[in-house]
Amino acid sequence: MMLFNIFMRHHGVVTLVMENVLATEVDSLVKSLNALNNDGEVYYKVPVDNRRSQERQ
Repeated sequence: MMLFNIFMRHHGVVTLVMENVLATEVDSLVKSLNALNNDGEVYYKVPVDNRRSQERQ
């Protein structure tokens, strides 16, 4: 199962918005967030690196 994190970039600052979003849901969430932005925010998805997640556990 492919998972994604959603990030927001605003005035050069990147912020993690949502973690471990299912591949079947991520595109619609990113599209909705970008449609709702009101101050130039840009939302985008990045695949979760499962190797790094396992190292933290």
